[in-house]
Amino acid sequence: HAKPSRTQKMDWFMAHITSACRFFLFLTSTIVMLVGCSTDPQTNRSRPMLVTQSKEAEVGTKAFRQFLNDPKIIVIKDTPVQERVSQVFARLVTAAKHSAYAEHAKTLEWEVVLVEDARRSNTFSFPGGKVGVYTGLLPFATTDGELAGALGHSVASILARHPGERISKSALNQLGQSFFGPGGSSLLGFSNQPAVDPALIKLHQEEADKVGILLAAEAGYDPDEAFRMGVKIFGPGPRLDALREYLPEARTHYNASWSEA
Repeated sequence: HAKPSRTQKMDWFMAHITSACRFFLFLTSTIVMLVGCSTDPQTNRSRPMLVTQSKEAEVGTKAFRQFLNDPKIIVIKDTPVQERVSQVFARLVTAAKHSAYAEHAKTLEWEVVLVEDARRSNTFSFPGGKVGVYTGLLPFATTDGELAGALGHSVASILARHPGERISKSALNQLGQSFFGPGGSSLLGFSNQPAVDPALIKLHQEEADKVGILLAAEAGYDPDEAFRMGVKIFGPGPRLDALREYLPEARTHYNASWSEA
């Protein structure tokens, strides 16, 4: 028999390497499907989750401490406005511990800070139960219900583990691309999206809006006031339209919270 040429040897080698890579990707995707996915207890949406809750909380808490250690950050303490923020936040956390996310909520060390910055009119959050409010939001939050609407969004993002999902999807995309180039992530069942996927960010935003307004209602805050906060902050558009659709359900939760009080 004639000896195989160098080209034939190279073709044989590449074919086996490709098969090995495909098997590795199949094995990885199988593992992801078995142990790397979770279902959101409120929305019932299945999503990849390669980060444990404890690790997510550890990383988020560390980032939160680094944020507070920035000399440019001024945290307001022991003032009536700070006390108001803390009281609304405490009621939301209590509601979270009795919600569909109760198991997760009870494991977190919740904390809220009021940060001096009149130019910023929003709240923010870090995994692990850490939430912040910029003073620029307070002129818009004329009632506690409006403040609960804004804070509820950030609390909901933590409960729904949105940061962990973004990290997981980014890791899976990188894994697929490392073996098969720009389109390789599709082999793992995910579209070839950038690390910050605009569609995913939009989905998370709408989910946090929904869970947030329901949480505020369960905490005893009028959802119509929470909705009014949405009108003030992001104005007319698809996001506000989506939030309006959640009002009937939120009103039901609100009425139930008062009947149980």
